[in-house]
Amino acid sequence: MTALSRQRAFTLIELLVVIAIIAILAAILFPVFAQAREKARAASCLSNTKQIALAVQMYTQDYDETYAMNLYFVAPNVWFSFYDAHVPYVKNAEILQCPSARQEIDWPGMIQTLTGGALRAPGNFRFASYNGNYALFEDGNWGAPLGQNTAVSPIRESELQYPAETSAFYDGWLDVQFYSPIAPRHNEMTNCAYADGHAKSVRGRRNPNPTAPTDPIKGRKRDEWLVAGGPYGGSFELWGIVVNPNCNHDLRRAGQCSDPPRSLR
Repeated sequence: MTALSRQRAFTLIELLVVIAIIAILAAILFPVFAQAREKARAASCLSNTKQIALAVQMYTQDYDETYAMNLYFVAPNVWFSFYDAHVPYVKNAEILQCPSARQEIDWPGMIQTLTGGALRAPGNFRFASYNGNYALFEDGNWGAPLGQNTAVSPIRESELQYPAETSAFYDGWLDVQFYSPIAPRHNEMTNCAYADGHAKSVRGRRNPNPTAPTDPIKGRKRDEWLVAGGPYGGSFELWGIVVNPNCNHDLRRAGQCSDPPRSLR
């Protein structure tokens, strides 16, 4: 008679040990994979902001060295935005979307909310992830239907003392009061396009004591993050025309300087 062969099975303890090892490896590797993926998205986002920076430069060359206004009223009921002004220069409206937050700003939806449906977007794009420096892109004609006309002259390139330090577009979001907070969505870094045509990353820091009201749409406070340094240091926005690159909101609050970024108007 031939002896029957028997295969040895895993014991419960051995299976639990294997599962535990796999769980430990996953806990170690998944954050690494997530961080690597975010670095790839950050690189793609920085490429977007560089293309937007070049679009700003091309726009100013076509329009007598002036920057776009942030809003133009087009009869009878359309708001044409500074986004719309630059879309023809990037060719692809998806350039306005960061891979880490493609639907951060629903521009037609925001106009619908702000105007109660009185005005609409022209339809050149829907979603954006980058906010604008509304001191560089001055207020245009907001339109008779709302009883508002705050038109002023656009900013000219010659008015900027420090175009390489003055922001144009950056990782951000828009609250219902039209503030433009930064969004350090790339490992606490915010990608920014500048008025001179270059782009770079700017570090953010969490604000330990945010005081702004909670935005009813986004459910967060606009001052949850602050710019960590540079001419906009201490602000929750990359907003303003830089008049002294060695002064910022942090230094001004500390009494060490008196010229943080501000509007020319």
